[in-house]
Amino acid sequence: MESQPSPSAPAKFPISVGKCYAQTANERFGDGARAAIRQRERLSLGLHPTDAEIPFTWPSEDDENQAGPESSIYRLVPSMQSYRNNLTALSQVFNLYFVAYQGHIFVYKPRGVPHQSLPCHPDLQLKPEPSPYSRSVGGYLDPRRPHLINHIITGLVGHEEIVLACYDDGDVVAYYTKDIGTYVLGGRGTTGSSHKATPRPFFRENVGMSAWGLAIHQKSRLLAVSSNRHEVIVFALALTSDPFKRKEAPSSDSQEPKKKTSHRRTRNWRIVIMMGSDADNMPNICFVDDFEGQAQKIPNNPHRRAAQPVMAQAHPQIMQLPFGFQGPGPLLDSEESGGESADEDDFEDTELGSEEEEEDGDDVEDDNHQDILGAETFAMIPTGGTFPAGTVEHALIAPFTSHDSFDTLNAFLDDFDGKLCEDGTSSDEEILPRKADMTYFPHSGEILETPRQPSRMIGFLKRPPCSNNNRQEPEARLAGLKRKFFLLRTYEKDIEMRPFSRTPDWDRRVEFGVVCPDALRFGRFKEVGLVAHFHATGRLNMIALAPELALVVIGSPIGRVVLLTLTRKAVPSEREEGIWEHGFRVEWVLPTQSDEEEHRRVLRPMHGMALSPIQTDDGAGTGLPRRYRLMLHYRNHDILSYELTRNEQTGKLCIF
Repeated sequence: MESQPSPSAPAKFPISVGKCYAQTANERFGDGARAAIRQRERLSLGLHPTDAEIPFTWPSEDDENQAGPESSIYRLVPSMQSYRNNLTALSQVFNLYFVAYQGHIFVYKPRGVPHQSLPCHPDLQLKPEPSPYSRSVGGYLDPRRPHLINHIITGLVGHEEIVLACYDDGDVVAYYTKDIGTYVLGGRGTTGSSHKATPRPFFRENVGMSAWGLAIHQKSRLLAVSSNRHEVIVFALALTSDPFKRKEAPSSDSQEPKKKTSHRRTRNWRIVIMMGSDADNMPNICFVDDFEGQAQKIPNNPHRRAAQPVMAQAHPQIMQLPFGFQGPGPLLDSEESGGESADEDDFEDTELGSEEEEEDGDDVEDDNHQDILGAETFAMIPTGGTFPAGTVEHALIAPFTSHDSFDTLNAFLDDFDGKLCEDGTSSDEEILPRKADMTYFPHSGEILETPRQPSRMIGFLKRPPCSNNNRQEPEARLAGLKRKFFLLRTYEKDIEMRPFSRTPDWDRRVEFGVVCPDALRFGRFKEVGLVAHFHATGRLNMIALAPELALVVIGSPIGRVVLLTLTRKAVPSEREEGIWEHGFRVEWVLPTQSDEEEHRRVLRPMHGMALSPIQTDDGAGTGLPRRYRLMLHYRNHDILSYELTRNEQTGKLCIF
């Protein structure tokens, strides 16, 4: 593949580019690893292996019946799945690196700064069991092996960090990283790992079809998952088991202003946000905050076969969340504002099965795989509404309108149990003794109890698709966001940053968006045999933020990432059509040309991209770190690592 020249930065903000730290498959797994990887590649391309030992996939769902001898090199080098989303993640709190191999999550403690080397064997291997419904849902990409991971991310939920993964069979699982950190890194009063309990997922659900987009909201404590059913499921997990537990309020003699007290969610809610009839798949999603830092909307970023004319796009893709609740692109806050985390409360576990029941020459696209990536859509779910009258099992309320505040539904869900009791029942347990999970369809106002029996749940998950036709003019609803947030949206090769609304204020003209075409040019392959390896990799689908550095990292499966600095003009440029104040600067493309010549002599797609603060001596990232580590993990198990920081005096981005 032809190397892409690194764009030069403005002289005012020079770039300092240092060393790339590489770890090859042979350095990690030993001699023979690279040869084993090539034998697997030959088999996947329909070619006969040239080795005496027939390659096999590892890890598998059934380790006990795994093929091959225990000493086989194929039991040492994990197999990688193709045509997925980002499959690596770094903890932002602990020195933990997560890699999705097949249906397992391998956890490593990176060794040493700045090399960030990974050991041969994982420090922990998480093996989430398929849900009771996954076999009936089946695989979308690979029907023969449905329980393979499509996407993995980390993020904070309240004060706790989690790792969240979704599968081709619709399963979604989450673990607390503190449990994983205790097992891998040790802690007070801990012994060897053989005597520790293996961490278990606190959350396990299924969304009815191949799951792709993932988003976590810290303050509102929400998980969002998009699926190939053309819908987004928002999981609002229970915050307490006591329906009448209220937030603490200041005492009567306190000088602090009294805050409104409210119920806390006492049961798990599944909010089903449906798209319009012309919707497509959504590989990436994120939350949009309101001015108090609560989640309010979800933009989604479906990828298209080719980038559409940006100026022809009337609106970004926005879905209004049904209650107060970042992604496709991250959501950018021009004022760097945000709310504090909510009070500390543990989630009620939702684990299932518990006792309680491109057109370039290098990127030949295939219709089947391209359909998985989706097409752009626009859908909006309005908010508002009142508490329903009716039974719990099948309660209906009017579809919500844009004139009502999302706070109405936030209070509605939090006060659900209290309202039931106020309607004449003395105890919540008399109605729902098992704290039944609830499902809510905001487009229709329907509320029902989430089925517990596998047969009923399978029927629910495989229900006929239903589109949301409650579309209304979005500009009025986006007006409150126009000064605060910007949407960074990626395409096949282009990057766009734009405000949410394109209508002017009474005191301010509309702000222009910014487009960077061909941010990552794929080039053309010098070797024809590489085309098959890079099939369906032409998209910018991996995004990570380093807020302390005002830096956004955007990666592509082709194996490169682009570094962006968020910018703001000291004096906005004004035109008759609008103003230009916010934008971004393309700093650099990694790996550099020299890095690729030295470390990527064998070109393969990127398995995943991960970014996090540099670990400290005790293995935990604390405070406000100014140094970040960027790890690029390729499908031949080569790993390239960089350190990133910014000089506070000059604003120079330093890569070393």
